[in-house]
Amino acid sequence: QIVTIPNEINNLKNLKELNLSHNNIKIINIEIFNLLKLEILYISSNEIVEIPSEINNLQNLKILDLTFNKIKTISISITKLLNLKKLYLQ
Repeated sequence: QIVTIPNEINNLKNLKELNLSHNNIKIINIEIFNLLKLEILYISSNEIVEIPSEINNLQNLKILDLTFNKIKTISISITKLLNLKKLYLQ
């Protein structure tokens, strides 16, 4: 299980789907929000407490799964994800 998202993930410029579920991630690194072609992000079953405002950079995001985390705060900027079709929170 990984604890942090490596900064080098930023190099995957054409990545469309990323599954980081079932780890021990506590903080979503800002680098992940530079993956501008990302359409699907699964980050369920981690230890995440907050979704940063930079999430609005992911304008191509269609599916976002944040279930089974410890989220207390979601930035209002999530409402700027105009292509988002499915948002999973639990």
